[in-house]
Amino acid sequence: MKIIIFLAQWYPMIATYRNHKWNKEAYRLKGESYHTAFSDFKIKYKLPKDLTLISSGDNDGYPSKHTGVLEGDNLKEFYISLLKEPNVIQKKSGDITIRVFGVDERKELHKEISEMASEAMNYFQDTFGPYPHKQLDIILDEKGMEYPGVVTAGSNYNRLESPEHLKRIVVHEIAHQWFYGVISNDPYHDAWLDEGITDLATMLFYVNQGNDISFDKELFKELTLPVNLPLDKYSSDDQSNYIYGKSSTILWNIFQENGGELKAEDFLKNYYDHYQYKEVDTQEFVRFLKFYLNLKDDAYFKDWITLENKTNG
Repeated sequence: MKIIIFLAQWYPMIATYRNHKWNKEAYRLKGESYHTAFSDFKIKYKLPKDLTLISSGDNDGYPSKHTGVLEGDNLKEFYISLLKEPNVIQKKSGDITIRVFGVDERKELHKEISEMASEAMNYFQDTFGPYPHKQLDIILDEKGMEYPGVVTAGSNYNRLESPEHLKRIVVHEIAHQWFYGVISNDPYHDAWLDEGITDLATMLFYVNQGNDISFDKELFKELTLPVNLPLDKYSSDDQSNYIYGKSSTILWNIFQENGGELKAEDFLKNYYDHYQYKEVDTQEFVRFLKFYLNLKDDAYFKDWITLENKTNG
């Protein structure tokens, strides 16, 4: 019998507080509507027989112990998953243990994903900075999502992804460990910051692998809104096109005109070093990018970012 339990947003989370009120939004099926600060966690568990426990903690070994305490420090949130008899591949990438948990029989694909994850981990650490955990868990089921120390990928609303698309999702979610897991932003009011920057990091990885980057220029001509609006200002059909596609495409083009891929890599390294375990909003990101590229005005941001002060709510 197949048992898969995903525990995300499963405990009482403390919202951020700003503008004299709690910063919380109504639940949305698409996109994150919750925003938390960094916290320390200690969780006692008692595990039913034959289940494998995966979590944001670095001390959940495999095979799983029947009882124990999960711990994590300075985490945005704490994720737990329970699987029954998954296919497990463990791989070392330097000092990091990468564990791939597959719930189907595509074992060769699971192995390929573990190898791709190792390459991505090495690239992101060498390029941006140290990975903040001792292990990375990849669960190949559910749609693509990031949590501290854990990523999920494998299906999109019950539709299996193709192998190559699945690998790209895994790389994207791994990049989130830096741009979400360490540099924080409000995922409702500034969703483009972690998604667009993570997509940029993913593109840089693929270029480093020898791949060409191409864009559908016609698609973005139809996207006339700024990328940094709250999620409820986009239609469900266009939301991803703005916060992922349009934002990363324009960032890519900015760097192509200002030093190319090497400049983009160095920028993200400096960005990560300067803002780790801090929260960034659109205004601060633009300020830092202008400083780094020595831009004299806001010409590069016209029409795709709104720079006036926004009030959450």
